[in-house]
Amino acid sequence: MITKDQDEACRAIAAGAIGISAWRQYGEYRRLRQQGVRKEAFARLNAFLEETKTWSFEERRTFVQWLCERMEAVPLADYGPFPQPLRQKLFVPTFNEWVDKEPGNAEVLSLKARYTRDFGSYRKSVQIDPDNQRARCALAEACIYDIWYSTHHLPEYFIGEEDDLLSVAAEAEEHIRHVHGPRRAQLQIELAEERQLLSDWIAFKTEGAEDFDLWCKSRGRSYTWIKAYYYDK
Repeated sequence: MITKDQDEACRAIAAGAIGISAWRQYGEYRRLRQQGVRKEAFARLNAFLEETKTWSFEERRTFVQWLCERMEAVPLADYGPFPQPLRQKLFVPTFNEWVDKEPGNAEVLSLKARYTRDFGSYRKSVQIDPDNQRARCALAEACIYDIWYSTHHLPEYFIGEEDDLLSVAAEAEEHIRHVHGPRRAQLQIELAEERQLLSDWIAFKTEGAEDFDLWCKSRGRSYTWIKAYYYDK
């Protein structure tokens, strides 16, 4: 089911693609998906992907770069316009070739990571350009998520190793240090929240207390726990 906002995002991208003859099949795929005609839509997508097999690298890169820019410029645009066959059959081989041709291009590596799910390319990107914003933000977000994942079942139980998570928090801080603009402040807030909970959990364990929720309340901490449900078989 596609939302109204996602539908508008698809409409904007389809209009741009239909206007270019070589991309018309892709534009028709988007138009038909909007109409809910899924089978016919994917027939057009498959026809488009067959056509791209005859394209030069430059032609493929032009389309890939255009779609990346559109998906970043139009909110929610990476839902409908970017189906799995497009990623696997066009984006993955094109980005692999692109990186081979420009191994020192940090932005290409970060785009590859974002649109082909090759997370390791983010790390390669910051090795080349420590200030690459796309990569630094993504790496910081991933670290913060790792901390959250380990604590999201509290106060019942903690997942993982505390020392490992302290190292992850330090890594997140380093990534955030390179982030510019308003996003930096937001990431700092998110990290501080996760780090505080992690710190409280470590202190609670060190003291040998029994009820983490009560321990937090007695110290003025106000955490919102995710409600856990347990089922008997």
